[in-house]
Amino acid sequence: SDRVPLFDRWFLGGLNSLRGFRYRDVGPKDQDEPIGGGTYWTGTVEYSLPIIEMLRFAVFYDIGMVYPDAWSFRQAPGTGTYNDNWGVGLRLNIPHLGPLRLDYGIPITTDPDNDSNGRFQFSVGYQRPF
Repeated sequence: SDRVPLFDRWFLGGLNSLRGFRYRDVGPKDQDEPIGGGTYWTGTVEYSLPIIEMLRFAVFYDIGMVYPDAWSFRQAPGTGTYNDNWGVGLRLNIPHLGPLRLDYGIPITTDPDNDSNGRFQFSVGYQRPF
């Protein structure tokens, strides 16, 4: 089949990819509804500094894009060449519970139909990369 099931498509946006965007909001859309894609790329740079023993301050930059077709970097109509954001965050490591993350991401370059406001992202425990 030429149609890829929704659960086999790639999405970006949210805590583990582009933190300045809503969850799964980056990439191809059908009437403002994310439909995912067949190819993606992403990159993240994060620098953190200790404040006290269990608390760290972080600054980050995320960049990436999702494309509709597999093995193709041809962009979907109405999308840009990439989306990126920067932001700040706190990392709190609590014994027996694990790490807590609170990030605030601010989009820099966005597609026209993406929300360009800043966004808080919160996580408890260890996160596997997507």
